[in-house]
Amino acid sequence: GFGGAGSQNRRTDYSEEDVRLQAAANYINNRHFKEALHVLSEIATHSARWFYLSALANAGSGNNVTAQQHARTALQMEPDNRQYQSLVSGLEGGSGWYRGMGETYGSPMTTGGIDPCSGICLANLLLNCCCRGGFIVC
Repeated sequence: GFGGAGSQNRRTDYSEEDVRLQAAANYINNRHFKEALHVLSEIATHSARWFYLSALANAGSGNNVTAQQHARTALQMEPDNRQYQSLVSGLEGGSGWYRGMGETYGSPMTTGGIDPCSGICLANLLLNCCCRGGFIVC
């Protein structure tokens, strides 16, 4: 009765896909974006959550075009999801900043990541995603 090895205090019916998505989320939270992308590449079924995590990992890796595409796909699959709405908004706002800066200086920006404002938005999204669907993502 005190939670020994045979107790059922934890949920144990996670699918392999659930475990991999959680691993990818953990890598993203720890800023290991390459590892997150590798784990995501091993998942055959691309759910809205998959596209969301892929967008975050790609944004962290500096792949802003792919990040935007995947964020939009996640939002199309679940249009009422506020996290996905916020991510699309943040990524599109960031791309507008890059385009504006490139036009100002007459050349495209070649930075390796996202701007600080978008980074703060993404961090906020990660922190707000705790306990979704029984997982602790952050």
